[in-house]
Amino acid sequence: MFMAVARYLLAYLAVSAFLVGLLLLQLFPYRPETIAGWVLLFVLALPITLIGEAIGSWLFSNHLARTVDERTKAQSFSWFRIAYGLATYLIMIAIVGVALVFWKLLT
Repeated sequence: MFMAVARYLLAYLAVSAFLVGLLLLQLFPYRPETIAGWVLLFVLALPITLIGEAIGSWLFSNHLARTVDERTKAQSFSWFRIAYGLATYLIMIAIVGVALVFWKLLT
């Protein structure tokens, strides 16, 4: 039992270390300043990444995305698809930006 838990924790830490590196690249030049911040980053790196992937999968497989795909499937290159993807990402960046502003105000 102990070995299974240890193996799980080791795998979690390895994946988290990789994801922390990627998150730090994306958030450059911002980084945690305290030990608690670093621990929180390591603990939350995997769940945050999984949530982000789930949101991204949903955004590109919902009814509107399927409609855009159906209308442009005959074309290998479509400005409409590019515009949909860009608009989706800009909206998500705006939502995250507003959330970060409120987070900073609350802390």
